[in-house]
Amino acid sequence: MLMKEVKFTRLALYDLVWSESMVSISKKYSISVEGLRKKCRSLSIPFPNAGYWMKLKYGKNEISRIPLGHYDGDPLVTLALRAESVKTDQSKQEKKVREIKKIEIFQQPVPVKLLNPDNLIISAKSDLSNQNPWREGGIIRNSKGILSIEVSPKNLQRALILMDILIKSIRYRGHEIRVGNSKTVLIFFGEEIQIRCREKFSKKTVKDSYGFSTEKFANGLLSLKTDISYPPKEWTDGKKKIEEQLPDIIAYLETKAREKQDDRIALQRQREMEKEEQRKEKEIQDRKEQELEKFQQILILAKRRHNAVKIREYADQMEDNAIKKHVLTEELKSEIEWIRKKADWYDPFLECYDELLSGIDRDELKLKKKDFHLLRW
Repeated sequence: MLMKEVKFTRLALYDLVWSESMVSISKKYSISVEGLRKKCRSLSIPFPNAGYWMKLKYGKNEISRIPLGHYDGDPLVTLALRAESVKTDQSKQEKKVREIKKIEIFQQPVPVKLLNPDNLIISAKSDLSNQNPWREGGIIRNSKGILSIEVSPKNLQRALILMDILIKSIRYRGHEIRVGNSKTVLIFFGEEIQIRCREKFSKKTVKDSYGFSTEKFANGLLSLKTDISYPPKEWTDGKKKIEEQLPDIIAYLETKAREKQDDRIALQRQREMEKEEQRKEKEIQDRKEQELEKFQQILILAKRRHNAVKIREYADQMEDNAIKKHVLTEELKSEIEWIRKKADWYDPFLECYDELLSGIDRDELKLKKKDFHLLRW
């Protein structure tokens, strides 16, 4: 079922395809990526290739748009919005949350101490227990190669329990967790999501030797922060403790990771389509180049043949004129014969051998001169 239609001016559609990927646009409107590309071509609207979005993602802001050129046709285009699927998505999300809540670890109260902790938790506890609190905020931070945890010492036990439950539940769901030099990464369906556990800050005004200043302090509220979206998504203690929100968090991450996977696959398909288009365009261009090169060669040979004929005609006219005037001397006969031989050397149908012109390109008619530097000594 389709919702209302949206009319775009040519300029508005141009702005849209340079602001969002075609994969993203096709999810909002009832049009495929290829259909949108064809629509843009029919309106002479340039659009970015798949590599544009990757470069943009990594901060290469110097990439500029291809300017919108002139177009004489109808500047309006209509796209139909896709049917709303919010209720369907919500029901799927709720079903996923119910599945996650059935995991044994969520069937019992949150433990007050670590029970058979994961190896990553054991390493994190050992590392963080030996850290000194930072002056700013009074928190302790993980070392490289340790789970990303930034909390006050009094909240360390709770943060470790929270991360232990998270790790065990996502592994139960068939996902992975990897700890690098400075990142903690959850891997859902092959998609990487960075995550960190941290304690929120509050500010207070304190009196000092200069008057008053603002200081940060850890306020006891734990949060989980990910890079799954922009701006980054963060869950914090509220009416429900962060531990109680874990089923919803995992369900959300699974959903977003699946969307990210779908986008990546669609983007890859778009790249492959663009690559195939370029291959076809290059093939046509190569054929055109070969065709033009062949024609140019024919043109050169035709000009040579034409000029060779003209040279012979010139020799014949020299001879006829000399005979009429009774001045056809042996010297002139020799010159006329020389001209005819040069025509035979130049004619592409004959290309007779000429000792003095040997090695000279008949098309360019240029002598490559050597530098006889020894003769200057």
